[in-house]
Amino acid sequence: MPVRKLISLLLAALMLFGSASAEALFIPETEWQWDAVPLEITLSADVQTHMPFDENRTAQLNNLLKHISLRLYIQQSGDEAWSSVELLTDGAQAAEIRLRQTGNETEAQFSVMRDSSFRWTKESGVSLPELLGGDKTAYTVPEIDPDLPADALALFESMVQSMPEYLTDKAHEANISGMGKAVRKQTLTIPSAQADGLGVRLASLCPKGRLRSLLESTVYAGKQTLMLWRGADGSVYRVEWTGQAGASADDLRKVSLVWRLRHTDRELVDEITLKTPKVKGSGRNNLQLERRLIPGEYLLLTVKTGVLSGGEKSSQTLSADLKRRMTDGGALIEGEASIEYTVPDSDMEQKLVLRPEIMLTGSAEAPALSGKTGVTVYSGKNPVEQAELDISVRPSGWLLWELRPDVTQVTEDNLPALAQTITGHLTVDVVRRMVLLPQEDTLFISDGLDPVVWNQIVEAARSALQ
Repeated sequence: MPVRKLISLLLAALMLFGSASAEALFIPETEWQWDAVPLEITLSADVQTHMPFDENRTAQLNNLLKHISLRLYIQQSGDEAWSSVELLTDGAQAAEIRLRQTGNETEAQFSVMRDSSFRWTKESGVSLPELLGGDKTAYTVPEIDPDLPADALALFESMVQSMPEYLTDKAHEANISGMGKAVRKQTLTIPSAQADGLGVRLASLCPKGRLRSLLESTVYAGKQTLMLWRGADGSVYRVEWTGQAGASADDLRKVSLVWRLRHTDRELVDEITLKTPKVKGSGRNNLQLERRLIPGEYLLLTVKTGVLSGGEKSSQTLSADLKRRMTDGGALIEGEASIEYTVPDSDMEQKLVLRPEIMLTGSAEAPALSGKTGVTVYSGKNPVEQAELDISVRPSGWLLWELRPDVTQVTEDNLPALAQTITGHLTVDVVRRMVLLPQEDTLFISDGLDPVVWNQIVEAARSALQ
């Protein structure tokens, strides 16, 4: 595992475990308030397979990795999420990345560039993986707000109640397969003349959160149609929305939403298909989501995203099949979760599979977990990396954000040069710490080097850190 691979591991940990939605996606729902307290996460790895290494080379890698761990901090306050990930060698920090996400903007700071901050917006085409010299699609969790289904349903209910002048309510019997029998159909038709300012009006009907922020910045055009199919008890079993909307008048999309659902005290079931082709030109962002959640017991989730941008196609699928059962030691989480993506303009599929055996302990106000998770990376159908991660999570102190004098706005134009500079500095700092580890555990780096040259590298690293 070269140094760049370790940096990639640091990045993957930040994206997977530092995501504000990671708990909702990977852990069956509990009564614990994961977003109410800041959390500290520690990770260490033991590698079974790393192609093309043989058994001897893999053993050298594990001798190095036993000194290396990752420590992450994550916290959320309202619409703002902060995270930090450190790569440690024998407990000493070799590198750190801090991330602050606020609405539409992301800001990153790196320990190797202590006077600088880097900012970009969602529309900029910039991603953290690219800023670290990697693939923007690799192993990132789709941005699924865990509160989105409940907030969206609350919005649709409020629209029906607050816009009676646009509402048609008729008896209509229909079997919504797997969800229930509808007896009423409500159709809300908002005319084109009311499209201007509709985003602000809809936002006022929505609970505070990511959906409300999105609505406030969305532009609408033309007629908007919302349809709700209801059961005898008033439950909504199907939702459809059609209309034109987008981030700006120049980026309008033909929005088509079909949502089949069954929400009860015992079970939550959702099947969502969202299609958003551009009104003018080519391009689309499509989403399919299927979820079955038994609170506190079971989660079955599939999220598929497909993007066509600039003539390049890419796709990503996140899946989770996880169970939670009570034991004497706490609640045990077992199952499998995976992230699969296709490289743009290629049929090659990459896949990351996690198989956790994790114990949840602590309390609702102070959640904690510990255990192991198997990790397998596939290229096509072939496993190229296999490892076991030790993981622990516990409450921590609040992160502090440092105001730095040099703030760089990252764009697609300056991204390549910045990525080269940042990864270069990270590599130097990580290697300096590694070469000072016990000599018998650094053979993964030093094997094949002249002893005189290796001693020069060690002395140079020691001098730089003094």
